[in-house]
This record gives sequence, C-alpha cells and structure tokens, in this order.
Amino acid sequence: RSRRWALVALPVAGLGALAAVVVASGVGGGAGGSGASGGGGGVRGSERVARRTLVDSATVDGTLGYGSSRPALDRRGGTLTWLPRTGATIHPGERIFAVDGDPVILLDGTTPAWRTMKVGDEGADVLQLERNLAALGHDPGTVDDEYTAATAAAVRAWQDDWGMAESGRVELGDVVFLPGARRVSKLTGTLGESGGGGGNAPASWDGGQLQTSFATDTAPTGTVPATTVPTTPETTPQTTPTTPQTQATTPQTQPQTRTEPQTQTQPSARTTPETQPSDRDGGRTPAGSGPADSDSGDGSGGGSNPGTEVLQTTATRRVVTAQVDAADQTLARVGARATVELPGGRRLAGRIVKVGTVASGGGAPGEGDADPTVPVTIRLRSERGAGRLDQAPVIVELARETRRNVLAVPVTALIARAGGGYAVSVVRGGRAHDVPVQPGLFADGYVELTGGGVRAGDRVQVPR
Repeated sequence: RSRRWALVALPVAGLGALAAVVVASGVGGGAGGSGASGGGGGVRGSERVARRTLVDSATVDGTLGYGSSRPALDRRGGTLTWLPRTGATIHPGERIFAVDGDPVILLDGTTPAWRTMKVGDEGADVLQLERNLAALGHDPGTVDDEYTAATAAAVRAWQDDWGMAESGRVELGDVVFLPGARRVSKLTGTLGESGGGGGNAPASWDGGQLQTSFATDTAPTGTVPATTVPTTPETTPQTTPTTPQTQATTPQTQPQTRTEPQTQTQPSARTTPETQPSDRDGGRTPAGSGPADSDSGDGSGGGSNPGTEVLQTTATRRVVTAQVDAADQTLARVGARATVELPGGRRLAGRIVKVGTVASGGGAPGEGDADPTVPVTIRLRSERGAGRLDQAPVIVELARETRRNVLAVPVTALIARAGGGYAVSVVRGGRAHDVPVQPGLFADGYVELTGGGVRAGDRVQVPR
C-alpha cells in the first residue's frame, strides 16, 4: 500500500510574522488504528517521540535603545560653566551642570521644579525634596509635603556640602528633578553660552508620562538609593570652553517669537529670561521677582520661566520598545518572557516590564486608519550580548501559549485518516503501525500529541 504525503498549511490566527506551522497529511492511508503500513511513497526516515516545551509565538518589530528620554533645563539663565560628557551617568545628589560657577543638582522625582521652595510651602515638589534630603543623609524631620523649619535646616546642611549660600531655601534653578539616575545622551548647551540651546527642542516636559520607562529601571518615584551621596564638585570642567559663534546678549525687550513652551521657537541669539536682571545678580532670579516664585501649591507654575534646554538625558539601561496590535494584547503581559533577535541574528532573553493602557492608531493621509496598537517595553536579562547597539531595529518574539513537558513529534509525521482525525506511523518490531493521535499545540515545526497510543522513545515515520 502506497502512502502519499502532502503539505497542508494549518490556519493559525496570530500577530506579525508567525512561525510557519505545517502538517503533513496522507491520502489513502489505513483507517484502522493498528494496521501495518509499508514505507513507500517518500517515507525515508523516522524521528523519535520526545517530551518538549512548545511555545506558540508571534513576532513584532521593535527598537533597542535607552528609554525615558527627558531634557534637563536651566531655570537661572546665567552662563554655563560646567557640562558633563556625553554618555556620562549622573546619580541623584550629583551635579548635572553648572551655571555661573554654581552647581545645579540632579534630584530624583517626576514633578518638575517650578518654583523657589521655602518654609511654608506645600506640594509634591516639597515631598520629592525631603525624600532626597533624607536619602542624602540630611534629616528634614517628618518626610511629607510641608516645608518646615526642619526642612530648611536640612537644606542648609546640604547647601554647605556644595559650598552654596546657606539660605535654607531652594531657589528655582538650584535643582533638576528627573526620575532616578540619568545617562547624558546629548548636549544642547555650550560652555560659555547663556542657558541651553536646543533649537526647536521642547522647553518643558511632562514628568508624569513615562511611556518607555519601567519600575525596575530607576529608583522608585521620588526616592534616591540610600547609598547615593553628593559627590565633591570638580574644579576643572570636563569640556574645554569654546568661544560661541553668537555673543549672548541681554535684550531690553522680550523677543516676540517667545510663546508658550509647547510652540516656543528660539531666537537667533541666546537670550536671558524676561525675569532675569540685566546685571546678572549671581545668575539667580531674586526671590519674589517673578511668577516662578509663586507660593501657590497647585503645581501650575503660574506662567513661570519655562527655562532652556541644556542637555538630553535617558534612563541608564537599554530596553526594547515595540507596538503590539490592540487585538492581540493577550500576547503582552507584564512579567511574560520575550526573545529579542538582534541585527545579525543573535537572540537575547528578556521580560515584559510595561504594557501601555491606551491604544493608538492612525495611518498616513489617504491610506486609511492603521490598526490600533499598544506600546510594550521589554527589559533584557543581560545587555552583554547587545554590544553598543542603540536605536537598533530588532525582532521581538512574544509567546502566545506555552506547553511544557509534552509528547511531541515533527508536524510532518501527522497522517490524515480516511475516516477523519489523525494518526502517526509508529515503527515497532521492524514494522510500521498507524496509531490514532489527537494533535495539540503546534509550534516551531512540532505538534503536541495526546492519547495513550504513543510513548516517549517511540520512532515515527516522517517524509524526508
């Protein structure tokens, strides 16, 4: 009796480029469950039945890079006198840049600095400040959102560490709140110039929208690792000052191109903010001289100086970001494993650490709407195999279903029975017998077998 093997594509709903799932079916095979069958018609080999872990997966395109991009802003408007090098890591409690010789300190937090903080103030920014002071070894008393005399005493001790005037107040521009340790990705300001450049770079940021960050990437919101302490400021700049091509000037009137932060365009010459005194009183805006010094605790800023961008920062670890069709959200679960294929074919293990809750979509004009997607963030188990890749295209493999320790054979071993259902041709005692089986999960060219007729170690016929 001859057997004819044919390849039949098995329909499987999925996402992206699914691994091909193919079954081999035979036409004219024996209908019985124990009948002997000869090995002709292209049957030229056999495979051993073994227990395997099968994973039904889907692939999507992704990008490997440093996540959580955020700018650091100069709120003083003085001259930049120290900048870190690109690629440097700045920890909470360390200076991130210097203006008029005074350090601007990075503190951990997601609420931007928007006012001078002093005794009597209340708000989320005060809570962030007190958490940082406590982590840096300066006791602010009860850590809450109220700026008290104890807070002022802790601030004076902190200011003494940095050689600042011990005022007990934190002036607008003394600190920059950003989430956790930061990596300097780009310098937009230049030594010797006034404030930052940035061209059309945003003049402010929404500290509450961390779309590519994840909880394990940085210290918890508003906290600083207990081992972090202020470092002694260096006296020699790491970057050699250069003469700017355009001399900074103090305008008599505010440039007309200055609008709200979201639509702001930079004037051709570097300028100082409107509230900045022309004699550059220490590079600081005097307390109470402008709306940035408002005592209101609503967090609105009341039209305060939006500042200018000095540098861009990112999180300190690389992550993979991808967009998953909203219809396939079950593929993306926080904590689920993922496999990332790098350019060149190397595969790295990862785990999903964040899944967006808002689907976005929309196609190009004239092409109709694209299917809505949700953002997914994946953290690599180890970055060692990723080299120095940044903003690199990758392929992300997400598991749809996993079956562990199941009996499995190559899908090409399946035989379609004349009366319906499937069988495999098991070789025992030198003869092949068709044994009925129930196919389970198909994955990676294998199929799960259920039913008691096949055992681990059996050999089944397959076409070669």
